[in-house]
Amino acid sequence: MPQTKEERAEQKRVYHQTPAGQKSHRISSWKSRGIRTADWDALHERFMSTTHCENCDVLLTGGMSRT
Repeated sequence: MPQTKEERAEQKRVYHQTPAGQKSHRISSWKSRGIRTADWDALHERFMSTTHCENCDVLLTGGMSRT
């Protein structure tokens, strides 16, 4: 069943709000920045579970972006 452009855009928007969609977007972003790994799932799990810098033990916070 063909969908309109608006219906596909809405499906994509809804998917990107799910945990699977967020993970997919984050990994795609890493790939586009040149990050390489043999196991994307393991890297994502480590990213999600890290709370402090491994070098200086500073608490890492979210919400900061490079815009």
